[in-house]
Amino acid sequence: MNNENSQFNFESTDLIVYIWKRKIPLILITVAAAILSIIVSYTITPKFKSSVVLFPASESPVSKSLLQTNFQDRIGILGFGTEEQLERILQVLHSDEIRDQIIEKFQLMEHYEIDPLGQFPRTKLFAKYASNITYRRTEYNSIIIEVLDEDPQMAADLANGISSLIDNTMNEMKRQRAMMAFELVENEYNSAQQRVKELNDSVSYYNSKGVIAHEHQIERLTEAYGKALTDGNKSAVKDIEDKMKELQKYTAPFIYYRTLWENESIRLRDLTSKYIEARAETELTFSHIFVLDKAYRAEKKAYPKKSIIVMVSTFTSFLLAVILFIFFESFLRKIRSE
Repeated sequence: MNNENSQFNFESTDLIVYIWKRKIPLILITVAAAILSIIVSYTITPKFKSSVVLFPASESPVSKSLLQTNFQDRIGILGFGTEEQLERILQVLHSDEIRDQIIEKFQLMEHYEIDPLGQFPRTKLFAKYASNITYRRTEYNSIIIEVLDEDPQMAADLANGISSLIDNTMNEMKRQRAMMAFELVENEYNSAQQRVKELNDSVSYYNSKGVIAHEHQIERLTEAYGKALTDGNKSAVKDIEDKMKELQKYTAPFIYYRTLWENESIRLRDLTSKYIEARAETELTFSHIFVLDKAYRAEKKAYPKKSIIVMVSTFTSFLLAVILFIFFESFLRKIRSE
Protein backbone atom coordinates (compact mmCIF):
# COMPACT_ATOMS: atom_id res chain seq x y z
CA MET A 1 0.00 0.00 0.00
CA ASN A 2 1.56 3.28 -1.01
CA ASN A 3 1.79 6.39 1.14
CA GLU A 4 -1.05 8.14 -0.61
CA ASN A 5 -3.48 5.29 -0.01
CA SER A 6 -2.44 4.65 3.55
CA GLN A 7 -2.93 8.18 4.77
CA PHE A 8 -6.25 9.48 5.97
CA ASN A 9 -7.02 13.12 5.27
CA PHE A 10 -8.77 14.56 8.35
CA GLU A 11 -9.87 17.58 6.40
CA SER A 12 -11.77 15.56 3.79
CA THR A 13 -15.19 13.95 4.02
CA ASP A 14 -13.96 10.68 2.65
CA LEU A 15 -14.67 8.75 5.84
CA ILE A 16 -16.82 6.20 4.04
CA VAL A 17 -13.95 5.33 1.68
CA TYR A 18 -11.60 5.02 4.62
CA ILE A 19 -14.01 2.63 6.41
CA TRP A 20 -14.54 0.60 3.20
CA LYS A 21 -10.82 0.04 2.78
CA ARG A 22 -10.68 -1.39 6.30
CA LYS A 23 -14.01 -3.19 6.16
CA ILE A 24 -12.63 -6.64 6.97
CA PRO A 25 -11.17 -5.87 10.44
CA LEU A 26 -14.08 -3.55 11.24
CA ILE A 27 -16.62 -6.22 10.31
CA LEU A 28 -14.77 -8.79 12.43
CA ILE A 29 -14.67 -6.44 15.44
CA THR A 30 -18.33 -5.48 15.04
CA VAL A 31 -19.51 -9.09 14.71
CA ALA A 32 -17.42 -10.12 17.72
CA ALA A 33 -18.90 -7.25 19.75
CA ALA A 34 -22.42 -8.23 18.71
CA ILE A 35 -21.87 -11.88 19.69
CA LEU A 36 -20.30 -10.88 22.99
CA SER A 37 -23.14 -8.44 23.82
CA ILE A 38 -25.72 -11.14 23.07
CA ILE A 39 -23.96 -13.53 25.44
CA VAL A 40 -23.70 -10.86 28.13
CA SER A 41 -27.37 -9.87 27.75
CA TYR A 42 -28.43 -13.45 28.43
CA THR A 43 -26.32 -13.58 31.59
CA ILE A 44 -28.10 -10.54 33.11
CA THR A 45 -30.87 -11.56 35.49
CA PRO A 46 -34.19 -10.26 34.10
CA LYS A 47 -36.34 -7.98 36.22
CA PHE A 48 -40.07 -7.29 36.10
CA LYS A 49 -41.63 -3.88 36.67
CA SER A 50 -44.84 -3.02 38.48
CA SER A 51 -46.15 0.47 39.16
CA VAL A 52 -48.83 2.31 41.11
CA VAL A 53 -50.31 5.61 39.90
CA LEU A 54 -51.88 7.85 42.54
CA PHE A 55 -53.09 11.40 43.07
CA PRO A 56 -52.86 13.42 46.29
CA ALA A 57 -56.16 13.98 48.08
CA SER A 58 -57.26 17.25 49.59
CA GLU A 59 -56.02 17.79 53.14
CA SER A 60 -59.05 19.75 54.23
CA PRO A 61 -59.58 19.17 57.99
CA VAL A 62 -61.97 16.27 58.56
CA SER A 63 -63.77 17.95 61.45
CA LYS A 64 -64.39 21.16 59.55
CA SER A 65 -65.49 19.40 56.37
CA LEU A 66 -67.98 17.14 58.15
CA LEU A 67 -69.06 18.99 61.28
CA GLN A 68 -69.13 22.71 60.45
CA THR A 69 -72.01 24.03 58.36
CA ASN A 70 -70.34 27.39 57.68
CA PHE A 71 -66.97 26.02 56.54
CA GLN A 72 -65.96 27.90 53.38
CA ASP A 73 -63.83 25.17 51.73
CA ARG A 74 -66.43 23.45 49.58
CA ILE A 75 -63.88 21.08 48.05
CA GLY A 76 -63.71 19.22 51.33
CA ILE A 77 -62.26 15.76 51.74
CA LEU A 78 -63.36 14.62 48.27
CA GLY A 79 -61.18 17.02 46.27
CA PHE A 80 -57.77 16.47 44.73
CA GLY A 81 -54.72 17.84 46.47
CA THR A 82 -52.49 20.71 45.45
CA GLU A 83 -48.91 20.65 44.22
CA GLU A 84 -47.75 21.34 47.75
CA GLN A 85 -49.54 18.22 49.00
CA LEU A 86 -48.03 16.21 46.15
CA GLU A 87 -44.54 17.29 47.21
CA ARG A 88 -45.37 16.36 50.79
CA ILE A 89 -46.38 12.84 49.73
CA LEU A 90 -43.16 12.48 47.74
CA GLN A 91 -41.21 13.46 50.83
CA VAL A 92 -43.05 10.85 52.87
CA LEU A 93 -42.30 8.22 50.22
CA HIS A 94 -38.58 8.99 50.52
CA SER A 95 -38.70 8.83 54.32
CA ASP A 96 -36.82 6.31 56.42
CA GLU A 97 -40.12 5.37 58.06
CA ILE A 98 -41.61 3.85 54.89
CA ARG A 99 -38.30 2.36 53.75
CA ASP A 100 -37.71 0.60 57.07
CA GLN A 101 -41.27 -0.72 57.24
CA ILE A 102 -41.05 -2.11 53.70
CA ILE A 103 -37.68 -3.72 54.40
CA GLU A 104 -39.02 -5.38 57.52
CA LYS A 105 -42.41 -6.38 56.10
CA PHE A 106 -41.03 -8.01 52.93
CA GLN A 107 -37.73 -9.18 54.47
CA LEU A 108 -35.73 -7.50 51.74
CA MET A 109 -32.38 -8.31 53.35
CA GLU A 110 -33.07 -11.98 52.71
CA HIS A 111 -34.87 -11.38 49.40
CA TYR A 112 -31.91 -9.44 47.96
CA GLU A 113 -29.56 -12.14 49.27
CA ILE A 114 -27.49 -9.75 51.37
CA ASP A 115 -25.45 -11.29 54.16
CA PRO A 116 -26.45 -9.46 57.39
CA LEU A 117 -23.11 -10.45 58.92
CA GLY A 118 -21.09 -9.29 55.92
CA GLN A 119 -19.45 -5.94 55.32
CA PHE A 120 -21.78 -2.92 55.24
CA PRO A 121 -25.04 -4.92 54.92
CA ARG A 122 -27.38 -1.96 55.50
CA THR A 123 -25.51 0.22 53.02
CA LYS A 124 -25.84 -2.50 50.38
CA LEU A 125 -29.49 -3.01 51.27
CA PHE A 126 -30.33 0.69 51.00
CA ALA A 127 -28.48 0.94 47.68
CA LYS A 128 -30.39 -2.04 46.32
CA TYR A 129 -33.65 -0.56 47.58
CA ALA A 130 -32.93 2.79 45.91
CA SER A 131 -31.99 1.18 42.59
CA ASN A 132 -35.11 -1.01 42.44
CA ILE A 133 -37.72 1.38 43.87
CA THR A 134 -38.27 4.83 42.41
CA TYR A 135 -40.85 7.59 42.78
CA ARG A 136 -41.57 10.30 40.24
CA ARG A 137 -44.19 12.92 39.61
CA THR A 138 -45.89 13.39 36.28
CA GLU A 139 -47.03 16.48 34.41
CA TYR A 140 -50.60 15.64 35.50
CA ASN A 141 -49.81 16.18 39.20
CA SER A 142 -49.78 12.47 39.92
CA ILE A 143 -47.13 10.20 41.44
CA ILE A 144 -45.86 6.94 39.99
CA ILE A 145 -44.32 4.31 42.24
CA GLU A 146 -42.17 1.97 40.14
CA VAL A 147 -40.64 -1.26 41.44
CA LEU A 148 -38.20 -3.57 39.65
CA ASP A 149 -37.68 -7.08 40.93
CA GLU A 150 -36.63 -10.51 39.74
CA ASP A 151 -39.94 -11.88 41.07
CA PRO A 152 -42.92 -10.28 39.26
CA GLN A 153 -45.28 -10.93 42.18
CA MET A 154 -42.84 -9.38 44.64
CA ALA A 155 -42.60 -6.28 42.43
CA ALA A 156 -46.39 -5.88 42.49
CA ASP A 157 -46.61 -6.53 46.23
CA LEU A 158 -43.87 -4.00 46.98
CA ALA A 159 -45.53 -1.27 44.91
CA ASN A 160 -48.95 -1.84 46.48
CA GLY A 161 -47.40 -2.14 49.95
CA ILE A 162 -45.63 1.19 49.61
CA SER A 163 -48.80 2.98 48.49
CA SER A 164 -50.73 1.56 51.44
CA LEU A 165 -48.12 2.84 53.89
CA ILE A 166 -48.56 6.45 52.79
CA ASP A 167 -51.84 6.80 54.69
CA ASN A 168 -50.55 4.94 57.76
CA THR A 169 -47.47 7.14 57.99
CA MET A 170 -49.23 10.46 57.42
CA ASN A 171 -52.17 9.61 59.67
CA GLU A 172 -49.83 8.58 62.48
CA MET A 173 -47.95 11.88 62.24
CA LYS A 174 -51.19 13.85 62.29
CA ARG A 175 -52.68 11.71 65.07
CA GLN A 176 -49.80 12.48 67.40
CA ARG A 177 -50.30 16.20 66.86
CA ALA A 178 -54.08 15.89 67.09
CA MET A 179 -53.81 14.00 70.39
CA MET A 180 -51.87 16.85 71.96
CA ALA A 181 -54.52 19.34 70.82
CA PHE A 182 -57.33 17.04 71.97
CA GLU A 183 -55.85 16.63 75.46
CA LEU A 184 -55.58 20.40 75.84
CA VAL A 185 -59.16 20.99 74.67
CA GLU A 186 -60.45 18.08 76.77
CA ASN A 187 -58.94 19.54 79.94
CA GLU A 188 -60.47 22.94 79.23
CA TYR A 189 -63.81 21.34 78.37
CA ASN A 190 -63.95 19.30 81.57
CA SER A 191 -62.89 22.32 83.61
CA ALA A 192 -65.61 24.47 82.01
CA GLN A 193 -68.21 21.77 82.65
CA GLN A 194 -67.29 21.64 86.33
CA ARG A 195 -67.29 25.43 86.58
CA VAL A 196 -70.74 25.70 84.97
CA LYS A 197 -72.10 23.08 87.36
CA GLU A 198 -70.74 24.96 90.40
CA LEU A 199 -72.12 28.28 89.18
CA ASN A 200 -75.47 26.66 88.39
CA ASP A 201 -75.62 25.34 91.96
CA SER A 202 -74.94 28.85 93.26
CA VAL A 203 -77.69 30.32 91.09
CA SER A 204 -80.07 27.57 92.24
CA TYR A 205 -79.27 28.40 95.85
CA TYR A 206 -80.39 32.01 95.40
CA ASN A 207 -83.42 30.83 93.47
CA SER A 208 -84.38 28.85 96.54
CA LYS A 209 -84.14 32.09 98.51
CA GLY A 210 -86.80 33.60 96.29
CA VAL A 211 -84.56 35.44 93.79
CA ILE A 212 -85.64 34.32 90.35
CA ALA A 213 -86.23 37.34 88.14
CA HIS A 214 -85.14 40.17 90.40
CA GLU A 215 -85.96 42.99 87.97
CA HIS A 216 -89.60 41.95 87.68
CA GLN A 217 -89.81 41.04 91.37
CA ILE A 218 -88.60 44.46 92.45
CA GLU A 219 -90.98 46.12 90.00
CA ARG A 220 -93.97 44.17 91.33
CA LEU A 221 -93.00 44.76 94.96
CA THR A 222 -92.61 48.48 94.27
CA GLU A 223 -96.09 48.61 92.75
CA ALA A 224 -97.54 46.67 95.68
CA TYR A 225 -95.71 48.92 98.14
CA GLY A 226 -97.17 52.07 96.55
CA LYS A 227 -100.64 50.60 96.58
CA ALA A 228 -100.32 49.62 100.27
CA LEU A 229 -99.23 53.14 101.15
CA THR A 230 -102.13 54.58 99.21
CA ASP A 231 -104.56 52.27 100.94
CA GLY A 232 -102.96 52.96 104.30
CA ASN A 233 -102.40 49.26 104.90
CA LYS A 234 -99.53 49.41 107.40
CA SER A 235 -99.34 45.65 107.84
CA ALA A 236 -98.94 45.14 104.11
CA VAL A 237 -96.38 47.95 103.96
CA LYS A 238 -94.34 46.24 106.69
CA ASP A 239 -94.48 42.85 104.91
CA ILE A 240 -93.45 44.35 101.59
CA GLU A 241 -90.56 46.24 103.18
CA ASP A 242 -89.30 43.01 104.76
CA LYS A 243 -89.54 41.19 101.45
CA MET A 244 -87.71 43.99 99.65
CA LYS A 245 -84.91 43.96 102.22
CA GLU A 246 -84.56 40.20 101.89
CA LEU A 247 -84.61 40.44 98.09
CA GLN A 248 -81.94 43.16 98.16
CA LYS A 249 -79.79 40.98 100.41
CA TYR A 250 -79.62 38.17 97.83
CA THR A 251 -79.92 40.14 94.59
CA ALA A 252 -76.26 41.27 94.31
CA PRO A 253 -74.69 37.83 94.72
CA PHE A 254 -77.43 36.35 92.52
CA ILE A 255 -76.58 38.78 89.69
CA TYR A 256 -72.88 38.08 90.16
CA TYR A 257 -73.21 34.30 89.95
CA ARG A 258 -75.79 34.39 87.18
CA THR A 259 -73.53 36.61 85.05
CA LEU A 260 -70.62 34.24 85.62
CA TRP A 261 -72.85 31.29 84.78
CA GLU A 262 -74.00 32.89 81.52
CA ASN A 263 -70.44 33.74 80.43
CA GLU A 264 -69.14 30.31 81.36
CA SER A 265 -72.05 28.64 79.56
CA ILE A 266 -71.14 30.50 76.37
CA ARG A 267 -67.52 29.45 76.81
CA LEU A 268 -68.62 25.84 77.38
CA ARG A 269 -70.69 25.95 74.19
CA ASP A 270 -67.66 27.07 72.19
CA LEU A 271 -65.46 24.48 73.88
CA THR A 272 -68.00 21.76 73.11
CA SER A 273 -67.66 22.49 69.41
CA LYS A 274 -63.86 22.48 69.64
CA TYR A 275 -63.94 19.30 71.74
CA ILE A 276 -66.02 17.48 69.10
CA GLU A 277 -63.72 18.70 66.33
CA ALA A 278 -60.55 17.72 68.19
CA ARG A 279 -61.93 14.26 68.99
CA ALA A 280 -62.91 13.78 65.36
CA GLU A 281 -59.36 14.61 64.25
CA THR A 282 -57.99 11.89 66.53
CA GLU A 283 -60.58 9.22 65.70
CA LEU A 284 -61.43 9.75 62.03
CA THR A 285 -58.86 8.90 59.37
CA PHE A 286 -59.25 9.48 55.67
CA SER A 287 -56.98 8.57 52.80
CA HIS A 288 -54.45 11.15 51.69
CA ILE A 289 -54.27 9.65 48.21
CA PHE A 290 -56.49 8.49 45.36
CA VAL A 291 -55.04 5.33 43.81
CA LEU A 292 -55.71 5.44 40.07
CA ASP A 293 -53.88 2.27 39.04
CA LYS A 294 -52.84 -0.52 41.38
CA ALA A 295 -49.79 -2.66 40.68
CA TYR A 296 -50.28 -6.07 39.14
CA ARG A 297 -48.04 -9.03 38.36
CA ALA A 298 -46.13 -8.25 35.16
CA GLU A 299 -46.16 -10.86 32.41
CA LYS A 300 -43.12 -9.58 30.50
CA LYS A 301 -39.74 -8.60 31.81
CA ALA A 302 -38.83 -4.91 31.76
CA TYR A 303 -35.07 -5.31 32.12
CA PRO A 304 -32.76 -5.94 30.39
CA LYS A 305 -33.78 -4.97 26.85
CA LYS A 306 -31.54 -7.38 24.94
CA SER A 307 -32.07 -5.74 21.55
CA ILE A 308 -31.07 -2.33 22.89
CA ILE A 309 -28.03 -3.76 24.65
CA VAL A 310 -26.88 -5.53 21.46
CA MET A 311 -27.47 -2.50 19.20
CA VAL A 312 -25.79 -0.02 21.52
CA SER A 313 -22.83 -2.30 22.23
CA THR A 314 -22.34 -3.15 18.54
CA PHE A 315 -22.51 0.45 17.37
CA THR A 316 -20.23 1.62 20.17
CA SER A 317 -17.68 -1.06 19.33
CA PHE A 318 -17.76 -0.15 15.64
CA LEU A 319 -17.35 3.56 16.36
CA LEU A 320 -14.57 2.93 18.85
CA ALA A 321 -12.75 0.66 16.36
CA VAL A 322 -12.87 3.38 13.68
CA ILE A 323 -11.52 5.98 16.11
CA LEU A 324 -8.72 3.66 17.24
CA PHE A 325 -7.74 2.83 13.63
CA ILE A 326 -7.48 6.51 12.80
CA PHE A 327 -5.56 7.27 15.98
CA PHE A 328 -3.01 4.48 15.63
CA GLU A 329 -2.43 5.14 11.93
CA SER A 330 -1.86 8.81 12.64
CA PHE A 331 0.42 7.94 15.55
CA LEU A 332 2.48 5.49 13.49
CA ARG A 333 2.70 7.92 10.59
CA LYS A 334 3.98 10.59 12.94
CA ILE A 335 6.68 8.24 14.29
CA ARG A 336 7.79 7.30 10.77
CA SER A 337 7.99 10.92 9.70
CA GLU A 338 10.19 11.75 12.65
